[in-house]
Amino acid sequence: MVMDTVDGRPAGNAASIRATAQAMARAGSAAAVILVEGLTDQLALETAAALRGRDLEAEQVVIVPIGGAHAISRTLSALIIPSAQDGLLRPGAAPDQAPPPPSIGPAVPQRSARPPIPPRAASPAIPPRTASPAVPQRAADPAVPPDSAGSADSLRPAPLVARTRLAGLCDVREEQIFRRGLEAAGLGSPRTRAEMEHLGFHVCIDDLEDELIRAVGVSGVTALFMSQRDLRSFHSFQKQPAWRGQDTRAQMHRFVRSSSRRNLRYAQLLVEAAVAANALPRPLDAVLNAV
Repeated sequence: MVMDTVDGRPAGNAASIRATAQAMARAGSAAAVILVEGLTDQLALETAAALRGRDLEAEQVVIVPIGGAHAISRTLSALIIPSAQDGLLRPGAAPDQAPPPPSIGPAVPQRSARPPIPPRAASPAIPPRTASPAVPQRAADPAVPPDSAGSADSLRPAPLVARTRLAGLCDVREEQIFRRGLEAAGLGSPRTRAEMEHLGFHVCIDDLEDELIRAVGVSGVTALFMSQRDLRSFHSFQKQPAWRGQDTRAQMHRFVRSSSRRNLRYAQLLVEAAVAANALPRPLDAVLNAV
């Protein structure tokens, strides 16, 4: 399959799967994790951070494109793993090896074969069976002294969210899906957008591209189309029966999203234009500030 690329970054479904796997592998040692729906969101945030002088790799901030909003529960489950000790482990951590079962007494030698009994000879009297020696009780594992022991919960390994800052970005159409995912993961029960933001998760209206097009403005987007030699193609698109006479911003939105390669390219270009105009959309600004 031929793969489109943008600045060396592959585009397409296979690329999305690979990017998710790579980001999840790095999340285990991250100081902060940002969950986003796809590659476009990841590129937009990485571009915005770089233009603001931040080095996300040095800060150990990992942006994970989860492959669509419906993957939020699955992704959170992978990041917050129950261990064999009923605790929680960070991503990539392996449960402690279970110790072998302790021995409860000395090994019993194999019983030797009984000698043959002579024919018709009286069997020797079998002495009464003596009671087996008592098996000593297994010593209790070393315990925390009673005066300093905490609750069971306090002794569990901390989950990812207790050690690592967690944030996220989604489109307004997927807001409810993200809320349910956060609740299912035990991270809170956000009922309002403000409660979502309190947990570090922010919402684009209507989506990332719409936020960026509004921030840059119709004239700014037109200038970008011209600089990228896409203006003629855009004018041809505007004449299509389904889009003729529609709102210009809506036309721009559809044109930008018409291919994965174009979508990635303009995500970066629009973020660059928005940052230059000091107009980075609030959801993007807020999620970066959250980490």
